[in-house]
Amino acid sequence: MVSPLLAYELYAFIKPALYPHEDRFVRTLGPIAVGLFILGALIAFKVILPLGYAISFITSVVLIGDKLVAFADVNNILQTSILVIVGVGLLYETPVLLYGAVRAGIVSPNILSGDKGRMVLLGLLALGAVISPDGTGLGMLVLTLPLFIALKLAVWFGARSRKAAASEAPGLQP
Repeated sequence: MVSPLLAYELYAFIKPALYPHEDRFVRTLGPIAVGLFILGALIAFKVILPLGYAISFITSVVLIGDKLVAFADVNNILQTSILVIVGVGLLYETPVLLYGAVRAGIVSPNILSGDKGRMVLLGLLALGAVISPDGTGLGMLVLTLPLFIALKLAVWFGARSRKAAASEAPGLQP
């Protein structure tokens, strides 16, 4: 994957414009963001696509004479694979965005607690059901449960980081 190289090139481009504290922030979150993208891409590649293609293969097989013939378009398969891999990889970037929003005070640290947390989990499960092409529900669970855990961790770390920053700089309010 070229994701780490692209991330480094982007960092090298914006580094001269960053203050030292912003540079530390980017250097800390950059590898985490790349790692989350790769995790999402691997989940898509190893779980979601094989389940989806197994089901689509079963439904596209036709008996013609005495032979089984599968109707598959290679371009369609490649486009779908790339779209699903990149899409799930980008979906796994949301914990980084949520961390930054909680740390900046844009989003409350209570965003994933109580009824709000259950609604977010339900929404992620619905999104996973739409993205995952298999009918078993396994792809949906493999897609959404690690993402929800990463979101919970992002909120927790964001709240801790905000409290630490507020104690260092008395002008910031937690």
